Amino acid sequence: MIQKVFALVVVLVFIAGCAGMSDETRTQAEGTAVGAGLGAALGAGIGYALGGRDGAFIGAGTGAATGGIGGYFYGKHVANRKKEFARQEDYLDALIASAHGVNEKTDALRQEMVQLEAQTAQLVQHYQQKRVQQAQLNDQAKVLTKKVKEGKEQLNALQSEIDIQQKVLAKEQQTQGKSKETTALLKDLQSEITRLESNKAQLETNVQRLASIQLRPVA
Repeated sequence: MIQKVFALVVVLVFIAGCAGMSDETRTQAEGTAVGAGLGAALGAGIGYALGGRDGAFIGAGTGAATGGIGGYFYGKHVANRKKEFARQEDYLDALIASAHGVNEKTDALRQEMVQLEAQTAQLVQHYQQKRVQQAQLNDQAKVLTKKVKEGKEQLNALQSEIDIQQKVLAKEQQTQGKSKETTALLKDLQSEITRLESNKAQLETNVQRLASIQLRPVA
């Protein structure tokens, strides 16, 4: 079984490299091949750790299938996006703008969370001083729950953005004969990706801090 899996991966890689393919088809094939290859390797490693050689066979097959599907959809996303632009530079500008938008939204959300944490601490203090009622704490608990959920959703959005941007960056960096403008744009894209990763780590901390606040509503 493992031989069949790796044979499939080899075929996919060969297909991905065919020069006669359109850019769209080649991008989808490359995504499928890379995803299948990485999925097979990872699945085999995990399978071997859990079930020895037989587990490695099964894990490689499952990993190749899952990785191939994921890689295909990544390749399709990139191909569809690239078709919207006549110039590579315009495409990179759009990628940078997308990453920048996610970063700006995350910055705003993180600021809201910091303010909410401070407001909650003050409300608890006022409650202890009997200056506010339990009902206000109950309402605040609902606000916290909603904001934590929003934070988790944004974390998912950040991870998706990071995954796509990193793959695109790696692919575009391999392009031969890049212009000075393209090289500069790739550096800007790398900066936005670094900012995405930093924002994700900080937002995780913000979410954890809000989730740890204990304000139990009274029925």
